[in-house]
Amino acid sequence: MATLVQLRNSGLFTRIGDLAGLSNLSGGASLSSTLSGVRDAVTQLQGVLGTLTGHGTDLPGEIARLQSGITQLAAGAGVLSTGVHTLVDSNLDLLAGMGKIATVLQTTARETQGSDSMSGFYLPPSAFDDQNFSDVARQFISQDGKTARFAIDSVYDPYNSQAMHLANQVVDVADAAMPNTTLAGTRASVAGFPAVNADIQRLLVTDFLQLAIATVVIVGLVLAALLRAVLAPIYLLATVILNYAASLGIGVVFFQGILEVDIAWPVPLLAFIILVAVGADYNMLLISRLREESTTNIRVGVMRTIANTGSVITSAGLIFAASMFGLMVGSIGTMIQVGFIIGSGLLLDTFVVRTLTVPAIATLAGEASWWPRTSRT
Repeated sequence: MATLVQLRNSGLFTRIGDLAGLSNLSGGASLSSTLSGVRDAVTQLQGVLGTLTGHGTDLPGEIARLQSGITQLAAGAGVLSTGVHTLVDSNLDLLAGMGKIATVLQTTARETQGSDSMSGFYLPPSAFDDQNFSDVARQFISQDGKTARFAIDSVYDPYNSQAMHLANQVVDVADAAMPNTTLAGTRASVAGFPAVNADIQRLLVTDFLQLAIATVVIVGLVLAALLRAVLAPIYLLATVILNYAASLGIGVVFFQGILEVDIAWPVPLLAFIILVAVGADYNMLLISRLREESTTNIRVGVMRTIANTGSVITSAGLIFAASMFGLMVGSIGTMIQVGFIIGSGLLLDTFVVRTLTVPAIATLAGEASWWPRTSRT
């Protein structure tokens, strides 16, 4: 292509045109001027040819390369034309889809105008014409269309307190959103392991106070009937309840403070029932023997009671505590917490409550422990 430009610039085509037009010279032109023009044209042609020969230009090769470039340019133009047609077709499809969306939105606006459906989401009647949608809808919508099911997926463990709180929160949010809408009067409920555990936890929290009062009253009546006294059963139960609170506090410090794991909801109730029952039982054995040994002097009776029954009751407490700590080798978090808290409570009851606390209170109370009866009657 550079060679062609050079030929155009050399004035070769102009001079050849001049030679071709010699036959058109007017009769008035002199021969000398005509020969002079021919000589100048030949001189310029020789100069151009010399220039081409000096540069070693291959005219056929340049022309062949020029043809090859023009062919590639034509092929690229064809591909570009195909791409343009494809883009135009895609734009037409996009415009058609946008037209359908606009139609659906306009229909939705007309059908939902003045209703509370705009506060949530809306499905046009045409959606139910889709067979795939209808197949899936059967799994979430009842045949009468009055019950809808939603699948909620969360990142929480379904057995921990966060999942149970979420289950309660879902119901609360749904109930709060339905008044003053077409869904007013609708009942929302949650199913699944978190919901079941949340229901059980709610029942236990509601009934825990009643269960605790019932347990303490029943155990107290049994102690009062066996000891035939009033004051002794009161401080025996008080020490058992304090022991339960201390063991539960140890569990909270260990699991929530150190391990950063929440205490499972069944653990406090199980620990309360077992520690109160076992602690009251062991205290009953201790106080019964103390009453027998305190016929003359309460201090002497305390020393004899601890010397005679201390090893037996202590051994029983250690065996029971070891059994509870054995639950910690399992893989269920609830059982691990139950074993640790109850085991710690049994050790406290064995080495602190029955060894120090109960004998000290009995010594301070003296004969008043057996009121309204005395140790001699």
